[in-house]
Amino acid sequence: MTKDNSKGYVAILGWSLSAIEAIDRFDRRYVIVAPEWAQTYCQEHNIPYIPWNFERLNDRSMEIAQQLKDMGVDVAIPLFEETVEWAGAINSVLLDSLIIHDCSGNRSCSATRR
Repeated sequence: MTKDNSKGYVAILGWSLSAIEAIDRFDRRYVIVAPEWAQTYCQEHNIPYIPWNFERLNDRSMEIAQQLKDMGVDVAIPLFEETVEWAGAINSVLLDSLIIHDCSGNRSCSATRR
C-alpha cells in the first residue's frame, strides 16, 4: 500500500508480527523500533526498522528519541508494558513537552515545561 506522507508518521516500540501486519495495512508511514534480533527479518521483509535494546538504560537513552525526531516521527506507540516508559520519554521529545521535576530537598516538587 502507498503511504500518505501528509498523515502521521509513527514509531512502534517493540516486536509483534500481528501489530506490524496491522500497521502495514494503514496508509501511514511507520518504523519499528525493536531488539537487534529482529533486524534480519525486517530486512528480508522490507520493514522499516531501527535496532534498540530496551533493557539497557544508559547515557544513550535520549539518542533514540532524537533519531526518531530527526526522521520526522510524530508519535511513539508502545506495544508492551516494557516499552511504555520509553514511549513516554520519546514522546516528550517528539512533542517538545519535556517536564522537569525539581524535588531537591523540598517536600513539594515543582514541575516546569522545557
